[in-house]
Amino acid sequence: SRTCKLHCIKYDYKIASLAETSTLGAFRFTPLFIKMLVQIRSVIRNCHIDLIHGFWAIPSGTLVGVCRGKTPVVITLEGSDIKIFGKRLMFSALVKYSLARSTKIIALSNDLKREAIALGAEGDKICVIPGGVDTAKFRPGNKETLRSTLQLPGGLQVIFVGNLIKLKGVDKLIRVSADLNKEFDFHVLVVGDGVERESLENLAKSLNLKKIIFIGAVPHDKIPDYVAASDILVLPSRSEGLPNCIQEAMASGVPVVASNIGGIPDLIKNGINGFIFDTEAEMGEHLRLMMSSPSLRATLGANALTFALEHLSLEELSGQIE
Repeated sequence: SRTCKLHCIKYDYKIASLAETSTLGAFRFTPLFIKMLVQIRSVIRNCHIDLIHGFWAIPSGTLVGVCRGKTPVVITLEGSDIKIFGKRLMFSALVKYSLARSTKIIALSNDLKREAIALGAEGDKICVIPGGVDTAKFRPGNKETLRSTLQLPGGLQVIFVGNLIKLKGVDKLIRVSADLNKEFDFHVLVVGDGVERESLENLAKSLNLKKIIFIGAVPHDKIPDYVAASDILVLPSRSEGLPNCIQEAMASGVPVVASNIGGIPDLIKNGINGFIFDTEAEMGEHLRLMMSSPSLRATLGANALTFALEHLSLEELSGQIE
């Protein structure tokens, strides 16, 4: 048997999203990266490491690439490391270095694999394995009971879960919901916090969208209850890798309406286990259709649950990673 030892590095910064940090702003993390480099080198030297697994191509992938020596390295591509930093002039060389120095690469989606190949990675060393979801935590529940426990209103509920940053596109959900509010009686739950919260609250007020509830940040162990209590999850992002919230909603039997970007088409089969869209108008049409038909929501949710249990369970994916 083997023991697990954590070598922690203090994180002194407070930031909503590294993905939205400017190129110059990212340099303020240099002291942290130096501490990481020193710690990684020390662990490799003193602990007889057989394999290194670096999460994100940058900074972890770059740092382990520098320190690895002859030790094999696996890196996992999560999304913004490739899709954002891989396209920034100041950082693309570091991302390419990480890809070149890795022994194997795990991409969470086919889209990320294509992006990595475009940056020079060898296609035959890339495995596409989704992040997966803990189906023991995220699962269908009694909506009435959950709503009572969470002190949520009754009736039709649409939920967003994530950071309130521009990339997540919550402004699009608010505009579409304000329009649909003229036809349907429903609430919008916004679970999460971030730099855009005040702006989004002001937008909702300006559009007279009264039935929107900004829940704010909640403990991670409460998120399964909020998701299972809802009828539809919407993710209107402008950029994504393979979103956890979609996988979690599917495991909860909650149908999803999401942007047709990144790895989302790997998860959502349009009209079968959810809907994907390219424009706000399409998002509105899909939501209108789902709000009009409880039976459609039930069918999509059941299909989503089946997909999650067959393709996204941690038991299945851990075997692939091993």
